[in-house]
Amino acid sequence: MGPVPYNFNSIFEYIANKNELVIYCTTFADGGVGEQFKPNPDKVFDKGLFSKSELQVLEFVADRLKSASTTEIVKISHNEKAWLDNQEEQKFIDYNYSFDLVGV
Repeated sequence: MGPVPYNFNSIFEYIANKNELVIYCTTFADGGVGEQFKPNPDKVFDKGLFSKSELQVLEFVADRLKSASTTEIVKISHNEKAWLDNQEEQKFIDYNYSFDLVGV
């Protein structure tokens, strides 16, 4: 439903196998069926894995999207230059597009 990292299923399956997150099957507001990836509620967030600036970015994005639904986040991502420039040919999206984000 939007731009995702290359092999994102493998990434999330690896993290789920390490018991760091839980994968839920869900039905979205538009009737679509898919998966939601949520942190394992029994795990404690380890700030030590991130730099101060990385923590600030995580906090900013979490605050910006905390009340957005999945459908709203998909819509936001589909308005980004990275998606618009690459969707038709389903090309890989260069991480440099992250400097052009407008939705967060």
